[in-house]
Amino acid sequence: MMAKLKFAWALFALTTIAGLIAYQMVEPGAQIPIHWNIKGEADDWASPLFAFFMLPGVQLISLLLMSALPVLEPRKDNIGKSTKAVQAIVFGTLAVLAAAQSAIIAAGFGYEPMGPKTIIAAVGILFVVIGNYMTKLKSNFFIGIRTPWTLSSDTVWKKTHRLGAKLFMASGAVIFIGSFLIEAPYLAGLVLGTVLPVTLFIIFYSWHIWRQEKSGRTIN
Repeated sequence: MMAKLKFAWALFALTTIAGLIAYQMVEPGAQIPIHWNIKGEADDWASPLFAFFMLPGVQLISLLLMSALPVLEPRKDNIGKSTKAVQAIVFGTLAVLAAAQSAIIAAGFGYEPMGPKTIIAAVGILFVVIGNYMTKLKSNFFIGIRTPWTLSSDTVWKKTHRLGAKLFMASGAVIFIGSFLIEAPYLAGLVLGTVLPVTLFIIFYSWHIWRQEKSGRTIN
């Protein structure tokens, strides 16, 4: 799996190199903004070492975990059949972290941070990517819509992911477009108001389909 994630590893390397360059260039003792409130104002700071290498560290942990999936995943054949989807989702996740890294580096050198709007737009794109590949995921315990009902039935898994794919892509489009139209203080509400209802509905839907299957009713 590690070799199949080569583009994700390359993105991790670029993010880390950017952090190294920033660390060498920033003034010693500087405090770097690492978090912004809903108004787009920095409200937490850290040392350059933590600020510039925190997100590459998260990327590395994610990559190591994904690379170990063939060993950790009980349904190994299904993970093998889901390789392209896993590659795309992992790369998309790392790209969002890279966007956040860019925002932190820019803020560390006094530039107007890309901050909330850029990060939220990246999250929207990630949702579209996940939705686009969701139907290509086979049943597994690590990636996808993992409820007790989807994991207990391949039919429920497929049906839930077919609907989930459409809802994730629609949610991603709403979040992406909204990130440019809505002021920073309302971005958290945009994401929460979009993602929470979709998540709850998908969970309910997986249970509903499972109930249909259990009762012997036809599932299209």
